[in-house]
Amino acid sequence: MNASRIIIIGGAYGSGKSEIALHLARQAAESGERVILADLDFVNPYFRSREQAGNLPETVEVISTARGYETADLPAISGQVAAAIRLDQARLIIDLGGDPVGAKVMRSFAGEARLAAADFWVVINPFRPFTAAVKQISELVKALTEAAGLPPTGIIANPNLLGETTIQQVYRGLAMVKEAARIVNLPLVALAVESTLLARHPDLKTCTPELDIFPLRRQLLPPWHAEI
Repeated sequence: MNASRIIIIGGAYGSGKSEIALHLARQAAESGERVILADLDFVNPYFRSREQAGNLPETVEVISTARGYETADLPAISGQVAAAIRLDQARLIIDLGGDPVGAKVMRSFAGEARLAAADFWVVINPFRPFTAAVKQISELVKALTEAAGLPPTGIIANPNLLGETTIQQVYRGLAMVKEAARIVNLPLVALAVESTLLARHPDLKTCTPELDIFPLRRQLLPPWHAEI
């Protein structure tokens, strides 16, 4: 993985950032790295990466709220997160809550010098209501920067309408995110595509050789879907 040891994943609510955090954790573990996935999403009651802890490789450690408060919505941040930032013992992936309100938790670690070298990637789904225009995307990036107290270092395009996504929509959404990245002067570091859609359109990789492609397998479902 061509990235800093610490990767922070942020974005708007519903952008797919937690799915991408899970993908990155699994990818790093499968390449032989020890991984710590810090789930700092205290905003969304459903799509939390920590709920997938049992389905990740054994070399992925999931840390989150203080022990005994795993199901609480309190920002009781575990001291393990701060320790993981300071120590060079594992790849650290931080999954923030959605929108600027979810990114504010990073200010709890404002004094951590190692965050200066971290990658802060913003996940954009241009088919979500509040990131459906280039101006909205650029405004979100600015708001996340102010909320987290850290400048983003790159953008991940995740254009999708869940199971209804077509390859044409992927290309159209990617073009919009590329333009937004140009305006905010940030590199577009990756394109996330649902794995079965990518399997049907392998030419996507050759059409976007400059980008890493993240083949996503949807793991986070709301309870009413999980019961069906």
